[in-house]
Amino acid sequence: MAVLISSLGNVPDIILEVLAFTNMEAIPLYQHHPAFKEINEAYQHHFKQDPVKTVWIYSTKQNNMEDLCGALERWNQRMGDLFTFSFIILPFEDITSQWEVEYSREVAFRLVKKAHDKYKENLYISIAAGRKTIVSDLQEAGTFFGCDAFIHVLDTARRGAPGKSNISGHVSFLERDISTIPQDEIVPIVPIWYGKSRANPLSKLISHPFGIAVEGSRQFLTPDQFERGQRLVMTCKQLIEQAGNTFSHQHDQVLLENFPVLQQLDEERITSFKERVIRSEEDVRPLPKIDLHCHLGGCLEVKDTVAVARKALEEYPGERPFPVEHARDVVSQWKKDSPRIKNTPYKERLKTLAAFEGHEEELENLWYGPFLDERNFASIGFDAYERLGDLQGSGLLQNKRAIEETVVLLLEKARRDGCIGLEIRCSPQNYTQEGLQYKDVLGTILQSVHHHRGPLMVGVILIASRHRRMSEIYKSVEMYEALAEDPDGEFQALFKAYVKGFDVAGDESARAPHEMRNAFIPILQQCLSITIHAGENQEADKIWEAVYELNSDRIGHGLSLINSEALLKKFVDRNIGIELCPSSNFQIIGYRDYELRAGGDKEYPLRKYLERGVKVTLNTDNRGISRTTLCREFVKASHMTPAGLTFLEALQLCKNSIDISFFGYEEKRRLYQAAQERLIEWLRVNSIFYS
Repeated sequence: MAVLISSLGNVPDIILEVLAFTNMEAIPLYQHHPAFKEINEAYQHHFKQDPVKTVWIYSTKQNNMEDLCGALERWNQRMGDLFTFSFIILPFEDITSQWEVEYSREVAFRLVKKAHDKYKENLYISIAAGRKTIVSDLQEAGTFFGCDAFIHVLDTARRGAPGKSNISGHVSFLERDISTIPQDEIVPIVPIWYGKSRANPLSKLISHPFGIAVEGSRQFLTPDQFERGQRLVMTCKQLIEQAGNTFSHQHDQVLLENFPVLQQLDEERITSFKERVIRSEEDVRPLPKIDLHCHLGGCLEVKDTVAVARKALEEYPGERPFPVEHARDVVSQWKKDSPRIKNTPYKERLKTLAAFEGHEEELENLWYGPFLDERNFASIGFDAYERLGDLQGSGLLQNKRAIEETVVLLLEKARRDGCIGLEIRCSPQNYTQEGLQYKDVLGTILQSVHHHRGPLMVGVILIASRHRRMSEIYKSVEMYEALAEDPDGEFQALFKAYVKGFDVAGDESARAPHEMRNAFIPILQQCLSITIHAGENQEADKIWEAVYELNSDRIGHGLSLINSEALLKKFVDRNIGIELCPSSNFQIIGYRDYELRAGGDKEYPLRKYLERGVKVTLNTDNRGISRTTLCREFVKASHMTPAGLTFLEALQLCKNSIDISFFGYEEKRRLYQAAQERLIEWLRVNSIFYS
C-alpha cells in the first residue's frame, strides 16, 4: 500500500479529491464524471495496484488547523478508517520570513526521505493543496528522492467559493455522502497524474539519518527541531552541485590525475587551489601524506640521539653517562676526526651522548655549527652531509632498546606530520656490530612497527649498500631470501605483513647498477618492489641503468632525470615514481631557494616533473640529519619552486605517494579511502564543502 504526502492549506476537500483518484474503487467520487474514462485509465495504470493507505499531511499552525484536521479525521471514520492519517504541524502560523521558508522546506525533504526509508512502498505526492512554497518544496524533494506519482487537481470553478469548500460557511465534501453530491459540483474537478520521478542516484549517498518523527495523529514540531548544521536540503544541494562540477571537470586532465573529491568542487574553488601557495607547515599538516623515502638510520634529531642513548645505556647495568665536560671534549674530537667516532667503543658512545641530557642544544651547536643557519646548510656535498649522521645510524643502533626507541620516535614524528602512511628504509646488516644478528635487528624493527604504528600504514624497505663489497651485496640479498622462508611463524607473519621492497643506497659512483644485476636476480624473480637511489649526484645514465638493469619501480632523488627527455617520457609511460627530498637535495647538491635567496642558481625540477605527468613525490630522506619534517619538506619545496608550490600541486604530490607506494592492492584501497575522508573533512572545516 502506498503513502501520500500533501500539504493542507485551507481547502481540505482537495485531500478527498486526491484520495478519490488514488483509491477510486473505495471512493467513487468520479464514477459519473464526464472525463471518467481518462480518469479511470490513469487510475488503472498508476494507482490500482498500490492504492493509498498512509497519509501524511503537514501544515502551518494556522488558527483553524484543528478544524481542518478534525474534518478529515471524521470523514475517515465514516469511511471505515480506510487511511492512517498523521498531521505534522509546523511551529508557526504562516510563512512570512526566510527562516520559516527554510524550515518548512527542510520538513518537506525530511518527510519524503522518511517515507522512503520507513515504508519502502510507492510514494505519491499531492501538489494540489497548500501554499505555493510548500508545494514547490514537496515537488523538489520528490524529484530528488523519487516519487511514483505527482498528483494535481484542476478546478475551473473556484476554491473557497460559497457552497463549496469553506469549512465555516457551507457544507464541505467531507461532511456529505459522496453519492449525494450534485454532478455540477464534481464536473469542474479534474484529477491529474502529473508524472513521476526516479530517485536521483545521489540520494543513495546520504548516510546521515536526517530524522523526523511521524508518530500518532499529531506531530507538533519545535523551532529547534533539527540539529544545527545538519540540513538535509543543503546536503542534497551540495550533492547536486558536486555532480555537476564533476561532469564539467571530466576533461580536465590535471584534476583527473588528482584525488576524485576535487572534481566535485566548483571552478572558483579549483582556481583558488591552483593559485593559493603553500607557505607554512600548518597549511599541509591536514593533507593525507605518505613519506616513501625515510631512512631509519638518519631519522633522529640531536635531542633524540641523547634520549635514545640514555635508554640504550640502561641495558648495561652499572654504566653511567660521562660528565658533560668530558663528553663535550669527546664530541669536539669526533667533529674534527670523523673516523674516531666509529673507533669509539659502543658503550662509550652511549655514555657520551647520554651526558648531554639537559644540554641538547649545546650538543646541536657543537655538531652542526654554521649549518644551523639554513643558508649555510646548502651545497655541502654527500660526504659532509653523511658525517652529520655519525651520531645515529650504525653509531647508535647497536642494541635492541636503541632500535625500538628509534622506531617509536619515528612513528610518532610521522603521526605529528599528519601522515597516513610511512615506508621505513633500514640496513639491518649495519646494526650487528655488538652481537645482534640480522634477524634480531629486523625482528626488533618489525615488532616495534607492529606494536606502535596505530592507524598508520607502515612498510619496511631493506637496503643493500652499493659502496660495500660485492660479497656484502650478495649477502644482503641472501639474507632476504633466507628470512622470507624463515620457519619462525611469528617472525614470518611480521615479515610478510611489513616488508614491502628492496633498496640500493650509498655513493652512486661506487658501483653501477649493471654490476649488481646478477646479485639481484633472486629479488627480481620474487617480483619484489625495488627502489634505487640514482640521479642524485650522477647523470641520467645511472637512472637509466637502475630502471633497465634492476627493473626499479621507483627512483630515489632522480634529479638528473630532467636532463634526458627520452627517459623522462619512459617514466611517464610506465608510471615509474620519483622520490624527491627537497631539504637533502638543497643541502647536498644545492638548488635555488627563492625564499632564502640561497643554494645557487640551479632550478629544482619538481614543477617540471609535475607538468610532464611524472609520478613525483616529496619525502624526508634523513629527517634528523636534515632537521626537517614531512610538512617542512612541502614548505621547502614551495620555497624551491618559482612562484611557490600550489595547493593543487601539493594534493597531486599526496595522491602520487599513494599511487607509487609499495603497499598491496587492499592496503592502497584503504589509503585512498582514508585520504578521501581526510580531504572531505579538511574541505568541510575550511567551508569549502557545506557543513
